[in-house]
Amino acid sequence: MILVARFRSPSNRTPLHNFWCTYFNKSYKVISLFKLIKQKGKYNVLCINISYKVPAAKGAEVEEPLIVHGKHMDHVYPSGNADGMNPAEAYFTKSEEFNDPTDPSKGKTGNIIFTLNEKWHKPEHIQNHIGKAKAAPHFPKFAEAMQYANVSVMGAIFYELKK
Repeated sequence: MILVARFRSPSNRTPLHNFWCTYFNKSYKVISLFKLIKQKGKYNVLCINISYKVPAAKGAEVEEPLIVHGKHMDHVYPSGNADGMNPAEAYFTKSEEFNDPTDPSKGKTGNIIFTLNEKWHKPEHIQNHIGKAKAAPHFPKFAEAMQYANVSVMGAIFYELKK
């Protein structure tokens, strides 16, 4: 399964942007309608968040393409990147899933949870990133790992602890 999503703006005034995602030789059109939310004169940060729930025996099928994707990002987005399209933040996580997250003594499920978390300054930066990722040699394995994923693209942060 690959990300197929439609985002709608209540005003329908924003132009549509089309993406094509390829997965197992099938094309899916992802129609996105981006509406930037202004707060105190600045645009909110937009995010890509992908959560993978994977049987432990299949964990390498997700972990390996995520490691390669991280190396790809290191190469494509060096610090001081002149094009200004670097992510604001990016990190990936891995943990074993507990039967009861509030009581680890109840054991584990046998699944691994991976997350990919990226913060971006502008929607066009996310569009650019998706294009770069799709053109990278690791993309077929990255797309194949999506069978385990829940995906949020263009998500807005609605709470962040600030000190």
